[in-house]
Amino acid sequence: MRKNNTIMPKKTDQGTRNRHQPNSQQHPVISYFIFTKEQKGLLGPPAKLARWFILAALGASFGGNVMGRLATLVPRMQSILEPDSRLATLVATILVVVVLGYRFMKRKEKT
Repeated sequence: MRKNNTIMPKKTDQGTRNRHQPNSQQHPVISYFIFTKEQKGLLGPPAKLARWFILAALGASFGGNVMGRLATLVPRMQSILEPDSRLATLVATILVVVVLGYRFMKRKEKT
């Protein structure tokens, strides 16, 4: 027997719902981007609510990005600052400062 290869909508607790159908949080966000009418009357409150949804989403995205970068930075700094590698860290830091200082002085002489 052959299987039916149709794409079915994802089943949720609320029953089946088309994934392209906006949910309750998307309605105000969509209304924020309606520029054909002034956002007064019925369009005003959903547009204001949409700003808060957009701010929350962007804030959560930024916070997740920062936390991810810190999660990779902390173990790296712990490995650099171990007692076994302090001498290597000191030598590398001095080398970087000398190279950057040399390049800065060379650039200053050109101008």
